[in-house]
Amino acid sequence: MSGSEFQWLAVIFGMLTGLGVTRLLTAVAATLRSRATSRS
Repeated sequence: MSGSEFQWLAVIFGMLTGLGVTRLLTAVAATLRSRATSRS
């Protein structure tokens, strides 16, 4: 595997990881919002 192939894999892996973290944070924010509105 050449260096440029590894760079592309690292970029794709980083993008997928970033999207996953974004979805997790969105889910946590939605959960906290729904808990706050259900208590009031």
